[in-house]
This record gives sequence, structure tokens and C-alpha cells, in this order.
Amino acid sequence: MAMARTVWGFIERRDHRLMRKMNRWPPPRWVRYWMIWATRAGDSWLWYGLGVMILLFGGPRRFPTLGAAGFAAAAGIVLDVIIGAALGTGLGYLSLFLFATAHLA
Repeated sequence: MAMARTVWGFIERRDHRLMRKMNRWPPPRWVRYWMIWATRAGDSWLWYGLGVMILLFGGPRRFPTLGAAGFAAAAGIVLDVIIGAALGTGLGYLSLFLFATAHLA
């Protein structure tokens, strides 16, 4: 247990040091815009729009493509729920990790 605490403390100290460096660094405007667009690209509306574009202009393979994308999304959700149940959390581990990194950072 002490070894795990030591390793965790090492990781935490390095993370805090990097966080303090990044908080003092004023990023260039293009980096700020890039980060905003990268965040917006992860939102669902972009993926729904891409699905509509594939549906309209996808050609003869559009339905298998959308089926594969839907299956991948569903498999990710199921896996997240299974991991969450195995770890005994209300949310899956991945959801909890993503929530923490997106909202608490």
C-alpha cells in the first residue's frame, strides 16, 4: 500500500508541476482557437451532421457505414457500462474519467 501511495504521489507531483507551468503559459491565439474547435468537434452535433452527410452523399455503401458507426457507438456505451458495473461506480470508468478531465481541469 505504501508503494502505491509513493507512486501516486510521484505522478501527482509531476502533474501539478506541469499544470502550474501550463497555467502560467499564455498560449498563442491559434492554439486557443484550435482547442476550442477540437472541443466543439467532440460534441454530438458534429457527429450527427456527419451521419446525415454520409446518408445523403455516401453512395451505395452508406447504410453499412452508418450501421458500423452505430454499432461502434453502442459497443462503446455497453463496454463503459460493464466497466462501471465491474468497478462499482454509478458511471463507467471511461465516463468518469472523461467527466473529470473535461470539467475539473
